[in-house]
Amino acid sequence: MHGIDAPGRGTRTRETPVTDYHALVKTLAAHLTADLLTTREHSGTLTYATFGHSFGATLSLAVAAAVTQETGQPPARAYLSAALPPRLQPPDNLADLPDEDLLAKTAADGGTPPQVLAHPAMRTLLLRMLRQDHTVRRAFPTEAATLQTTAPLTLIAARDDPYAPPEAMRQWAAHTTGPIRQVTIPGGHFAAIHHPRDTLALIAADTTGHPGDGTRRAETGEPHVP
Repeated sequence: MHGIDAPGRGTRTRETPVTDYHALVKTLAAHLTADLLTTREHSGTLTYATFGHSFGATLSLAVAAAVTQETGQPPARAYLSAALPPRLQPPDNLADLPDEDLLAKTAADGGTPPQVLAHPAMRTLLLRMLRQDHTVRRAFPTEAATLQTTAPLTLIAARDDPYAPPEAMRQWAAHTTGPIRQVTIPGGHFAAIHHPRDTLALIAADTTGHPGDGTRRAETGEPHVP
């Protein structure tokens, strides 16, 4: 999504940042499709799962839908963490905030290390990335409203998440024809990211049948379909 400096023959060129929803989904899906088709060519099989957190959850499901169209193979399971379904997502106007207000909002959310926010060069880079992200997010509530998949969904909801509470996450059920499962974990909005071993253990239990070495307790249940 963000501009990337690509080394060349004695020069460095910068890719144009992708800030359009459709272009972003198309670009990511093309890369993933190429990797998956190469894997299928070598192994003869194609099995994959997707994971996305917060803004990335909606994006991951949109990319998975595009990849399914290209490969004919949906993900074995899609994991959505700390994310509201599109129709519940509020308008995102954060890209228009002044620098200090955007940084203050980012710091209050608790997902960015203080060392990054305190470093002048990293802060400048972070601001550019945040504005690109929020520009894309503006289109999501409308453009992703009709997003549909056949993949089973695992919804990872943090009990004290003020942005995507467990009861709201259950409404992802409207976006799949497959079965859904909700897992409630302790913590706030970034709980799944702050405790990656536990998140990976949950995914391992689903995909391999082995629970891994996560240690935190999760509450599971089948969400009500609205």
